[in-house]
Amino acid sequence: NNDGIDPVSCTNFTIRNVDVNTADDAISPKTNLPLPDGSWAPMRGLRVENARLRSKSFAVKMGSEIYGDLEDFSFNDIRIYSSHQGIGVDLREIGNVRNGTFSNVNILRAEWVGSGDF
Repeated sequence: NNDGIDPVSCTNFTIRNVDVNTADDAISPKTNLPLPDGSWAPMRGLRVENARLRSKSFAVKMGSEIYGDLEDFSFNDIRIYSSHQGIGVDLREIGNVRNGTFSNVNILRAEWVGSGDF
């Protein structure tokens, strides 16, 4: 896996002023941290601000390894360039994705290449 930034089950976590150029997903939040009681740790309060993203897959990918809930997140002032895909939400596991916002997102030359499996 060649993801850029994969925050895992964080609370009030900010990613700011980054330039990510990667061969897989540039930013892909995950909630795959198991808790002793058998549940999964959630993620709340993720903020991504002023990010420049380039990816051979998704620039922003939500859904892979979402076992706990992902809530109250925002992506603001995002520039996606020369990526195969821009923003993807593909919920595969048991967690929920709620209360998120995307604002001031600029996608330049998304170059989707794939088999149409989403």
